[in-house]
Amino acid sequence: MESANNDLDEPVQGPFSTYLNMAEVIAANECQLTGFLMMSQAANRPLSIPTPYPPSLLNEDALSALKDRLRLCKPDNIISDLHNWDIQIEDELSEDWYFNAVFGDKDSMDDCAKELAEFFFEKCKEYDMDYDQFNEPEWFERHVRESASDFIFSGGSKYCSSTDQA
Repeated sequence: MESANNDLDEPVQGPFSTYLNMAEVIAANECQLTGFLMMSQAANRPLSIPTPYPPSLLNEDALSALKDRLRLCKPDNIISDLHNWDIQIEDELSEDWYFNAVFGDKDSMDDCAKELAEFFFEKCKEYDMDYDQFNEPEWFERHVRESASDFIFSGGSKYCSSTDQA
């Protein structure tokens, strides 16, 4: 497996060596997007494109490269600190959870942020991590929940921004 590229302005080798930027994707799918919009309006349904689930589309190496690239887009906060404990969030939670967290709609991302905060609290208890050193449980819980939300909502948009620059 090739390592992730730390410079998001440059394409990485392997599965992402020929990725498109967002403008190219929209242009290439303009008719399908117009059709989706018109059908959603005709059916009086909210606009919501189904969440992509790459595991069915990618082999193991390509999926690993995608996760490595997405990991670079996450904020450095208390949630990402789990990686320092060798707790790989993207591997321990389900792949459905992971791709809903990265590419899902706002409702599914809200649910994923709540689940991630609970996951963090469970790991703190399991590994006896003392993050609440100031012994302020209300502040600590709010901080973890805000960090989990930031962790979830930053990923997909930062990934899209990084591919637009390619």
